[in-house]
Amino acid sequence: MLESAPGVRILATSRQALRVAGECIVSLSSLESPEPSAALSAKAALAFPAVELFVQHASARAGEFLLSDVEAPIVAEICRRLDGNPLAIELAASSAALFGVRELAARLDARLALSMKGRRTAPSRQRTLHATLDWSYDTLSESERVVLRRLSVFKGQFSLGSAVAVVRDASLGPSHALNALSELSAKSLLVTAASGDSVRYRLLETTRAYACRKAGRRRRGAGFWASATPSIMANCSNGRRPARKVCSTQSRMLAQTSNSIVADIVRVDKGRHGVPGGLCHE
Repeated sequence: MLESAPGVRILATSRQALRVAGECIVSLSSLESPEPSAALSAKAALAFPAVELFVQHASARAGEFLLSDVEAPIVAEICRRLDGNPLAIELAASSAALFGVRELAARLDARLALSMKGRRTAPSRQRTLHATLDWSYDTLSESERVVLRRLSVFKGQFSLGSAVAVVRDASLGPSHALNALSELSAKSLLVTAASGDSVRYRLLETTRAYACRKAGRRRRGAGFWASATPSIMANCSNGRRPARKVCSTQSRMLAQTSNSIVADIVRVDKGRHGVPGGLCHE
């Protein structure tokens, strides 16, 4: 069609690039939220699209919702904890009528966000975040599923070298791991961000919680973590890119799970870049 009518332009939204000739990709980031501030006013908060969307959907569910200066920092916190995800914010705003803003913020965690229900008229895969992620997960190859589950060990940002060291094993070599990471990024399940001359990666908190649940059914023993630890430490101590700039101080250890399956992993990611958190707890 485009060859026959070169003046035609098609605007399409998709979870991943179509990978067709002539395609120009514009990535849409999460909705922006205010920075933490106890002095945030309602007027200032409403200038941010995440808060504006929350108020819009809260009003649709419970009549007119007037954001007060007292509630503005709380709603901003909710939006930040939901990573600016439009569907998550819509679902949370619908729950505000039940809990109230303050109680919603107190109860909100990734697991609650996954289970909150939306409109019955929405497509089945958009009625809860869990359903949306189920739909995305089902489209992944088995190696991509494995890598996503294993990446849930990281809380916050992590380097490419650390990711490969954690996800690889005898059946998943470095090249396959890199390919899976690339596909997860292309499918909007892995967030990338430039950091100086390197790229950092992270899972949205709701995505990480979902991957944790999946990993919980396939939890690996201490043997894997013991074998992964030298690779991660070598990636740091040998100064290999891209980890060479983020390994200058010792990070806190991976918290051990109740059944003691996690080996200590140190010197992975520095300070503000985020560090690996504990393995998933169910």
